[in-house]
Amino acid sequence: MTAKEEAQRLVDESLPYAEELLTKYSEFFPFGRVIEVGGAVGHHAGYPGGEQPPSSEVIDVLQKAWRQMAADGSIRATALTYDIRTIPPGRSEKQDAVCIAIDHRDSYSVQVIFPYRIVDGVPDIEPPFAVEGSYSIFGTPA
Repeated sequence: MTAKEEAQRLVDESLPYAEELLTKYSEFFPFGRVIEVGGAVGHHAGYPGGEQPPSSEVIDVLQKAWRQMAADGSIRATALTYDIRTIPPGRSEKQDAVCIAIDHRDSYSVQVIFPYRIVDGVPDIEPPFAVEGSYSIFGTPA
């Protein structure tokens, strides 16, 4: 599979779980998925301590662990899924969105952003848009 195909696989694994959490709780803590070297998808959660840690601390825990796994050569891609507020293209006001930040060892990094609204307790997920990622796990492209 190409890096883009593996990124799509991680989005397909991550978005339904985010949608499930939004349906149950109208929010969610950041969570992750990885593709291991052998191709299996692993499910990851971060816990920095405390009853309700800030999302930024959960993200830091996951990214630190993934950087080590990347350095060890045990993973080939990561997907960090978290809730954000953003202004989608063509709009002028911020709205809630699910962000799935993908990093792949083959110099591929993208953030796939799914704006949403909660309607009658159910998330209405809108079509996504994508922006270049931060290359925060495997490093910047050569």
